[in-house]
Formats: sequence, structure tokens, C-alpha cells
Amino acid sequence: MPYIYMADIVNKLLTAHENVSKLSMGDFKKNMLMMALFWVLCRVLHSISTTLSHAATFEVLANIRRQLTVKLSKIPLGSVLSQSSGTYKIIICERVDSIETTIAHIIPEVVSNAFVPIALIIYMLTIDVKLTLISLVCVPVGVCFSVS
Repeated sequence: MPYIYMADIVNKLLTAHENVSKLSMGDFKKNMLMMALFWVLCRVLHSISTTLSHAATFEVLANIRRQLTVKLSKIPLGSVLSQSSGTYKIIICERVDSIETTIAHIIPEVVSNAFVPIALIIYMLTIDVKLTLISLVCVPVGVCFSVS
């Protein structure tokens, strides 16, 4: 959203190229205020999403640990005693903890990073379909060069 307001500022500057001296800061106050508001909103929503993703992650990790302890209780005692307690500690604590980064950080970031280009393309389509399609031509070209 801030980019929409920034584009409006640029558009005002470009259309008033002959009368730039007549523009004042008052012409841009609403746009700058909205840009700041959306920046703050972005930070707040990011904090909320991080908190929620971590809460969900720790619930998933707790469930995995519960399932591991149930499974451990069903293993024959001779097999359990043949391993050191450190082996089980590593499995139940450290290996399960290694999943945390993927669930709490990577998955939410991939989803949000996929949403932004889609929203941007939709917005560009509302402005000018031909220009959007022309600008999207570079995507397959870039993919071809990045793959090889």
C-alpha cells in the first residue's frame, strides 16, 4: 500500500513539471501520513503473525514430543536400556527443536513473500493490462537465466 501512495506523489510531481514551484508539502501530507500508517500497520501485523506462528510451532513441537514419549513407552525395555539416555534426549529435545525454525519462520515468510508479487500483479493489472503483460515478459527470461 505505501507504494500506491508513493506512486501518487511521483505522479503529482510528473504532471506538475511546469508548475513544480506551486506545489507545497500540504499537497503530499495525506500521502506521507498514509505511507507512515501502513508502515506502522506492517510492523504491528508482523509482530502478531510472528507471535501466532511461534505459538502454533511450540504446540506442534509439544505434540511431537508427546507422540515420541508414547512410542518410547511401547518399545521393549531391553531395546531402551541398550541405548544411552543421551540418545533419547537428543532425539526428543534437540532434533525436535531443529524443526522450529522451519515451522515458525520459513513457512510464514514463504507465504507472505508469495502474496506480495501476486497482489502487485493484480494492482498492476488494474492500472494497465498491456503494460503489466509486457513487464511480466522478463519473468520467464529471468527464470531461464537463473536455472542454467
